Amino acid sequence: MISLEQIRSLQERVHTAVSRIRTLSAENATLKERLESNEKRISELETLISAFKSDQEEIEAGIVAALRHLDELEDSVSEPSALSADTPAEAPADDWPAQPAGADEPVAVDNGAEDIGAEGGESGDVDIDEEDSGPEPELDIF
Repeated sequence: MISLEQIRSLQERVHTAVSRIRTLSAENATLKERLESNEKRISELETLISAFKSDQEEIEAGIVAALRHLDELEDSVSEPSALSADTPAEAPADDWPAQPAGADEPVAVDNGAEDIGAEGGESGDVDIDEEDSGPEPELDIF
């Protein structure tokens, strides 16, 4: 026969099991809510990642287009000097205008008018110094 003590022990175990089941059910509900919240956040983050990838592709396309445009500009700037046989591609700025080979003195330009100076009535030769002629403008994009 079953004793009263065994019934009390069984009742205590049932209460413990019911309490444990309630605790685990509450924890399960909490975990399901967190899972749902995390899945929602993951979905939002995936949307953001997709938008960032799209923006990155547009940025990369813009950079590539800008670089291509700069290359074209560089090519167009360098082509006239490369095609011209009269002027070297990279003439130093202080040699402008270029002096004849072997000339140690500045180039004289005859402007057709007589120069009346301290020496009086000499020919219309005018010396062009470096300070009179500005340096050749340079295009430096970097």
